[in-house]
Amino acid sequence: MTTQRGFTLIELVVSLIIISLLTFLLSEQFGPFLNYKQRVDTERRLGILEASFKAAYRAEFTSIATTDEAKLVLDAGEIEPAGPNTGGICTSTATTLQAMARYLNMALPDSFVDGGGAPLCFFISPQLTGAVDSTQILYHRVAVVAPGFDRVINSETGCAGSGFNDDWNLRLCGDDRGFLISGEDVVAEQVRAVIKKIERVARAYEVFFQTRFLQNASRNPAINYFYGLKSDGTACSTASRCDAGSTMRMSVDESSCSLTVAESGSTLFDPDLGDASPHRVLGLSEDDVRVDATTFLSYDNCSSRVRSPRHTTTASSVAPFTARIFVDLSTGTGSSMIERTAVGLY
Repeated sequence: MTTQRGFTLIELVVSLIIISLLTFLLSEQFGPFLNYKQRVDTERRLGILEASFKAAYRAEFTSIATTDEAKLVLDAGEIEPAGPNTGGICTSTATTLQAMARYLNMALPDSFVDGGGAPLCFFISPQLTGAVDSTQILYHRVAVVAPGFDRVINSETGCAGSGFNDDWNLRLCGDDRGFLISGEDVVAEQVRAVIKKIERVARAYEVFFQTRFLQNASRNPAINYFYGLKSDGTACSTASRCDAGSTMRMSVDESSCSLTVAESGSTLFDPDLGDASPHRVLGLSEDDVRVDATTFLSYDNCSSRVRSPRHTTTASSVAPFTARIFVDLSTGTGSSMIERTAVGLY
């Protein structure tokens, strides 16, 4: 007959003491390694997020600061702040960055946590203003903070807490890590590129005007070679003052050519018109007139902002005629217009 026996109390106590000692020794040995691994993974994730935020900002910079509120407006939705709660734990979730999923180089459920699985904090400024080459720009700043090995946002003597300081710059306390996206820098970069595009398009429009003038045997300076048709594609009512052989349209309805509205005009890119789209008439590509993913340059060839035969005042109704190439970047309560004037060349 076989006799079965279990562990004695002394054996269990000794086993627990040995396991505790081994656990302590292993934690002493591998704790720093785990801390290092978590930190490296956190830095990697923050680097991916920083590149993703910049990509989203560049692609949708004309609309991302649409509101005065502290949030980013993207084509796919809005991104709102997710700061720490009273216990210092960040409140972001898997849906925090859903609106910019197309720009993320990681799975959406991984986008809001650090290398240790703790949620990240996302801080967003209200709409701020700046200037680029005398053009006012509107933007937000974004700060992303990882809470560090302790999984909470730190505050300590001399450091009021990780996140924004009073100047909307990044402040980090303790072992917290993070980055700052200055919308001002991104928008300034994009605006300078848009200014160059507008200048190129304005020069192309001037060459178009001069070419049409030279092709007219009478070379009549009383004709406005910046357009040849009404906005609906039919002949102008004052045909003697329009370029009858041109397919370039008035930028707005003929009866509205005297409007004082600064943004009076039409987009240069109109795919519904095919070869009659203004950008094609000027010999330009879609990219030549594109501002970002959803916005294109506009033109104005008959409003009160330009010189045109349509005007009732003599000073504005005689040559040299002009046109405007512009984009309206006004958002929220802020106003931002980039424009250049094309002058008719004879």
